[in-house]
Amino acid sequence: MTARRRFDQVFQLSGAEWAAVRPLLLVGYFETYDSSLLSIGASTISVGLGVTASAFAVATSVIRFVGLGSIPVARLADRIGRKRLLVISMVGFTLATGLTAASWGLYVFVVFSAAVRVFVGTETAVATVVISEQVRSERRGNALAVLGALSGLGAGTLAFLLPIADAGRLGWRVLYIWPLVLMPLVVWLRRSLHETDAFHRAKSADRLQGSFWPTIAPEYRPWIVRLAVIQFAYGAVESSALFYASHVATIDYGWVAMYSVVLILGAPFGIVGFLVGGRLSDRWGRRPAIAVSLVALAIGVVVIFPLGTQATFALGYWLIVFANATIWPAAGAYMAELFATEVRATFQSFLVSFQVLGSSIGLLVVGLIASRREVDALMIGGAVAIIVAALLLWAMPETAGAHRDRAVV
Repeated sequence: MTARRRFDQVFQLSGAEWAAVRPLLLVGYFETYDSSLLSIGASTISVGLGVTASAFAVATSVIRFVGLGSIPVARLADRIGRKRLLVISMVGFTLATGLTAASWGLYVFVVFSAAVRVFVGTETAVATVVISEQVRSERRGNALAVLGALSGLGAGTLAFLLPIADAGRLGWRVLYIWPLVLMPLVVWLRRSLHETDAFHRAKSADRLQGSFWPTIAPEYRPWIVRLAVIQFAYGAVESSALFYASHVATIDYGWVAMYSVVLILGAPFGIVGFLVGGRLSDRWGRRPAIAVSLVALAIGVVVIFPLGTQATFALGYWLIVFANATIWPAAGAYMAELFATEVRATFQSFLVSFQVLGSSIGLLVVGLIASRREVDALMIGGAVAIIVAALLLWAMPETAGAHRDRAVV
């Protein structure tokens, strides 16, 4: 049996659907890699820049906050098309990453790294929309899981590069040079990128909205508010937990090589998590898959922090990695299916921005806290907030089975 046939049996994508997924294969990889740089790689970068962990936490908070600039950029995907914006964001990401590698101080690093986040956020939102529009509903979660499975390699790659960065002459800059090495592969993959059929139909039907911000019916706005709250809670807890977990492992436990081992062994949990999340969301529905993943995330946070020891650290970390992975394809499909073609990219990016905002505020709070005991208390509160967020999903409609051109909103 050929590798292609085995792939088709696992993900059950048609030739046309695979052609839509293939040009976007590395989008999730870059998203996870760049996000991990500011959490898993926090200690290496902060030492290289000569700043304290608290100062770098505040800087990371600012970077993620500025990343909200991806909202107006992603809005262009609903106006000029998905393909054109993906090309623009790829060029912007390349330039911003190169400038970040050349940064000569914390302030310059923040400026250029924030630009990277804008373009990465745009790419992720638009790529999710493209796959949701080009793949059948019953396979949408599986298709997004393909991107997710490769994105799981992002943190694993970083785990291999961290010891090199710590020991090499270039230091932390190696971590930002690596994405540039992969750019020729990205260009090769994108050579077959096409505009989505759904966007062409919306444009032909004159449904595109040229305004800066699109309009939707007022009765749907409470759903958007609930999703924004869920995204905010998830971002605040997930980012701050992973950021401080790096501090606990390297500073409190004194792990260096051992921490890299934990990260490397965590990569398979992420890959399996994406595959499980995609399959469950297609079979059970988007809401149940997201809710179960959020509860698993809360358990992982509790295992690392208030209940955490050196013996249980890895278990908690791997559970968080698995939970994050299972959420990604389910949430991506859910938010894309909830909205009509002409506003899909805008609101996808808008809702993801609340995850970014939560991440920014969560990191800021952690950066201002001085003691481990206070962090543990904060994480308990975060775990409770995540479970409450999961309960909010039951007031939302289920979208599994939605047609490419139809949406709840």
